[in-house]
Amino acid sequence: MAEKKDEMTASKKLSGFLDKNKKVFWILLIVVVCAVIGFVCGQAFGSSAKVKDLGKIDLISYELTNDSASLSSEELNTKRDATIESLNAFTSKVGVVGVRANLLTAELYFQKEDYESAVKYYEAAAKKGKTSYTSPIANYNLGVCYENLNNLEAAAEAYKKASDDENYILRTHAKFSYGRVLETLGKYKEAFAAYNEVNDISPDDDWAKLAKTRALKLQLEGKTE
Repeated sequence: MAEKKDEMTASKKLSGFLDKNKKVFWILLIVVVCAVIGFVCGQAFGSSAKVKDLGKIDLISYELTNDSASLSSEELNTKRDATIESLNAFTSKVGVVGVRANLLTAELYFQKEDYESAVKYYEAAAKKGKTSYTSPIANYNLGVCYENLNNLEAAAEAYKKASDDENYILRTHAKFSYGRVLETLGKYKEAFAAYNEVNDISPDDDWAKLAKTRALKLQLEGKTE
């Protein structure tokens, strides 16, 4: 009996509390519902904005390449500059939009042989797309830029990052380039190891065959001890 009485008392208390505070609960419910709607709309808007931005980048890229074959070097360079300026609105963005804008900008600077500027945008692309398939592409191109700038230490690091990605389609090329730069730096033991890694990745690959030749040469010269 006491338990039933307590249950009834508790039930009445709860009922009274809910009745007195029903306005508060309705407000809270409305706030929660609005928050959920806002989140869903935000996601939809974010997705829509991303699609629009990618469309704009595609259009910029098309305008760059359309009828460019007939342009003189000076005219093409002017067109590249205009494209870079158009891409500035997207290079600071995150995600795939930022990655694509930075990759395209970097490529344009590379074509202009402005390797220092290309490095800046390849680095941004690699950072923004760390888990994307574009990351090793950006890192490999970074290696090429750094070699053109005669910064071989940075080039080796960039090639290594690219070659460490198991899904990179040019992995053997990147690993060979890593070994080649190490050899140029006089780091023969590390180069020898890198060349052997190329063979481990894909023994029948053309880069693996070239790597075997380089590794054998280092060995015969006594540089692997």
